[in-house]
Amino acid sequence: MKMKPIKAALITFYIRFYLVRTTKNNLLTVECSSKIWSVQR
Repeated sequence: MKMKPIKAALITFYIRFYLVRTTKNNLLTVECSSKIWSVQR
């Protein structure tokens, strides 16, 4: 019974970390693509 809240907290923390990492990667790819576009123009 004591393990359940800890597991839930770990899962939520992992999901939050994963979402933050993916959003950061998306922002980086957007920045790189915009730089490439500006270079091509």
